[in-house]
Amino acid sequence: MSHFLNTARPKPVSSVMLIFSLVSVSILAAVIFTSSEGYYAFAQTEIQRTTELKVKFDVLVERGNDQNIRVKVNDVGSGDPVSGATVTITIYFPGGAPIRQFTLLSDNDGKASLKLPIDENAALGEYGIDLDVVALGYYDSFLPNQVFFAVMSDVDEDVSLEDYKDTSQTIS
Repeated sequence: MSHFLNTARPKPVSSVMLIFSLVSVSILAAVIFTSSEGYYAFAQTEIQRTTELKVKFDVLVERGNDQNIRVKVNDVGSGDPVSGATVTITIYFPGGAPIRQFTLLSDNDGKASLKLPIDENAALGEYGIDLDVVALGYYDSFLPNQVFFAVMSDVDEDVSLEDYKDTSQTIS
């Protein structure tokens, strides 16, 4: 029994190594834990904000002319423009079939614009516009309802196209 006690007792050098190992592992675990906490704290403090969309377009367009769609993206809280937002504009034929989808980026002023040529032989009627905006750190924004513009062959003399310019809609 006395022999067992002699072998089970750690020698001074072994004790120092054991203590050093435990302290080193504790420090390493504390560093990893602190780094993890710092990373997670950063991720949790990211706040999603909302955007305000202003859309301007011509309500009435003659065949052979251009439809100009202008979008402005602002931060709702600060009113500042949101640059680098992805603006997706989808155009629909009269009757609802999608024609084409365009993807634009907002500039430093939060603006994106599309010049859409209307062909001389374009179908007459009411065309639809859908708009989606995605920006890093913001909730996605979209027009809740499709907006429309009409393509006309001719406009009577007593109706000026200027009366129908720049219809706008603001979405928050």
